[in-house]
Amino acid sequence: MLRRDVLSLGMLLAAGGLAASALPGAAEAKPNNGLLAQGVKATYTGKSNARGSLTADILVQKLSVEDGKSVLTVQGLIASPKGGTGGLAPFTSQTFEKAKAKLKGGSSGEASCGALTLDIKNIRLDIRGGLTIDPEPVEVDLTGLTGRGRQLGVQLCALADLLDGEGSREGLQDLLDRINKILANNLILVPKSKAGAGGQAASSAG
Repeated sequence: MLRRDVLSLGMLLAAGGLAASALPGAAEAKPNNGLLAQGVKATYTGKSNARGSLTADILVQKLSVEDGKSVLTVQGLIASPKGGTGGLAPFTSQTFEKAKAKLKGGSSGEASCGALTLDIKNIRLDIRGGLTIDPEPVEVDLTGLTGRGRQLGVQLCALADLLDGEGSREGLQDLLDRINKILANNLILVPKSKAGAGGQAASSAG
């Protein structure tokens, strides 16, 4: 079942335009690896203050925290196979960097917090004369993940606690390194029911 799900996911990635692009400086990672949220609802602001809504597929490939701060940033890819309202045409895989985000765990102090909310703000793209995309928060139900996906969830829970001021920040960079290694070497699908549609979760260990 998992193999069939992963193969179907590969076909979907290709159709949505997220399979053929790689992040700068990430040549060692497979270009379609990361945490994938499909069907995420979002709003956008464009050239001449054009506004509208769209549905996007977002592939999170790297997390960073600004030195001396608790500001989380996200690097990855975004595509909107169907485009959006206001005449926004569909677009395939676009790289984004340093999009600020908030990560919140469901229950702190446990081995796994059960659920996470990743709220990515202001993804800026150069296409269409300049777009700023604000996705709705993505909820990740960790009980629906297995293998590397489950390991990623545990690490993200720990990161959420650190960013919330709980525990020592001495091991922050080591934690980020572990998270980014999992993202670079595995394709992990967020349960669709938590990303704007209905479905199950799948993860692929590399």
